[in-house]
Amino acid sequence: MARILIFQDRPGELHALRKSLETHHELHFERGIDQALSVLQRRAIDLIIARVHSEQGNVFEFVRTIKRRDCFAEIPLVCFCGRRTPIARKLDPALAKTAETFGADGYICIDLYCSEETCDFDALRTSIESYLKESASAE
Repeated sequence: MARILIFQDRPGELHALRKSLETHHELHFERGIDQALSVLQRRAIDLIIARVHSEQGNVFEFVRTIKRRDCFAEIPLVCFCGRRTPIARKLDPALAKTAETFGADGYICIDLYCSEETCDFDALRTSIESYLKESASAE
């Protein structure tokens, strides 16, 4: 059971992440950058998931802060976006590249797994867990 920190300030996509992961992993949800950093200082975390569209601060600065600190740098960090508008879909490649440039290990779009009516929670969990496996195999 991995310990996963989810930096997410909007409840919408929280349901999909929670339902996909909560029975398999220990989840810590934080809404602000300072709170997320505080959790990282107090607990051993195996994976960080951060929403790219945050009203609580610049998520790319959060990514850079994590990856520049030796004590956190090896923790896999995945950025995600929720349901996207047509304009947001066009911006996805740039957001994914920006996340990678700042040090993120991956980028996941929740709406590739979930629509208004259904959600493939197992596929979403498998996609997220792939970053845990990569981290474990690197050790």
